[in-house]
Amino acid sequence: ECSETKTRPRHLEIKTESRPRHLEIKTESRPRHLGIETESRPRPRHLEIKTETRPRHLGIETESRPRPRHLEIKTETRPRHLGIETESRPRHLEIETESRPRHLGIETESRPRHLGIETESRPRHLEIETESRPRHLGIETETRPRHLGIETETRPRHLEIETETRPRHLGIETESRPRLLEIETESRPRPRHLEIETESRPRPRHLGIETESRPRPRHLGIETESRPRPRHLEIETETRPRHLGIETETRPTHLGIETESRPRHLEIETETRPRHLGIETETRPTHLGIETESRPRHLEIETESRPRPRHLGIETESRPRPRHLEIETESRPRPRHLGIETESRPRPRHLEIETESRPRPRHLEIETESRPRHLRSRLSQDQDI
Repeated sequence: ECSETKTRPRHLEIKTESRPRHLEIKTESRPRHLGIETESRPRPRHLEIKTETRPRHLGIETESRPRPRHLEIKTETRPRHLGIETESRPRHLEIETESRPRHLGIETESRPRHLGIETESRPRHLEIETESRPRHLGIETETRPRHLGIETETRPRHLEIETETRPRHLGIETESRPRLLEIETESRPRPRHLEIETESRPRPRHLGIETESRPRPRHLGIETESRPRPRHLEIETETRPRHLGIETETRPTHLGIETESRPRHLEIETETRPRHLGIETETRPTHLGIETESRPRHLEIETESRPRPRHLGIETESRPRPRHLEIETESRPRPRHLGIETESRPRPRHLEIETESRPRPRHLEIETESRPRHLRSRLSQDQDI
C-alpha cells in the first residue's frame, strides 16, 4: 500500500477526509466503487454484495429473481454456467447424461463428447483412432493417419516421424525433403525456419549464432565486430546494449539502469531525470509519481499553484468542471463517469442508477421492475418461464 500524504495521495493511496482515492474504502456518505451499499445509497454497485431483493453480479439467486446470473449456483430448475447439469438443462461443461453428453464429458453411444472416446458412428475431436477413422492426435492407420500420428506410405501426419520419402513437420530432414526445423542437407543447403547454419550455408537460423560469412546477428543473436548493432534481445556490448540488458555509459537498455546522458524506459530516477514509474523529482516528475510545484504528474492531485485536477482528481474552486471520475459538486452538478445523478441533471451516466424521470437504465445498472439490466432477463420472461 502506498502511504498517503496530507496534500497529495498516490494512485491507490488511502483516502483522506477531504479526498477519497479511486478504490478507497466506503464512507457513510460515499460508498466506494466496489464497496458495500450504505443507508444513503441502498442500491449496490458493480460487484457489491447481494441483498434480499437484489442479488449481486456473481451472487446467488434470490426468491424474487430465480434465474441465476453469470456464475451463480445452479438451482433444480436452472443450472449455473459451470454447474452440474440438470435433467432439463445441462450446463456448458456439465457431466454427460444418456441423452446429452457434456462438452468435455464421456462420450455416449448416440453422441460422443468433444474430447471423449470415439464411437463407431461418431468419433470425438481427439478420440482414439479406429480402423475406419483415426482420432485427431491418435495413432495413424493404414488408410488415414492421425494429425500427430506416425506417417503412412500414402499420407503422413502433420508432425509425424519422417520417412525416406516424406518427413514430418518437426522431424529429421531427409535427403529428398528436409523438415521445417530440420538441419540443412547437401541437396538443400538453405536452412528452414529454425535450423542450424552449416558450412555450405552460413546464414544463421532464427535463434542462431552469427557466422563469419554473415556477421549480422539474428533475432536473439550476439553482436559481432562487423555488425555491432545487436538485434531484438541480444547481449549488450560496451557500444550497444541489448534490448533487456544492462545499460551502458553511452546507451542504456530498455529496462536497464538509467545513465547520466540517457535514462532507460523504466529506469531508476535520478536528480535530473526520473524513471517512468519512479518517484518524482524537483525538476521532472514521473508518469505515476508525485506532482511537483512546477509540473504535476499524470495522475497527481491538484495543488495550490496548479488547480487543474488530475485524471482521477477532484474538481477545484478555480476549475469546477470535474474530470474523468471526479465527484460532482454544488457548483458543477454534472455527475462523474461512475457518479450519481443530480437534481439538475437527472439523466444518468455510464453506470448510475435509473431515476423516475429517466427509467431506462444504462450499461450495468441494477434492474428495475420496469426494465431489467443488461445481464438479466426480463422479469416478465422469468414469470412466463
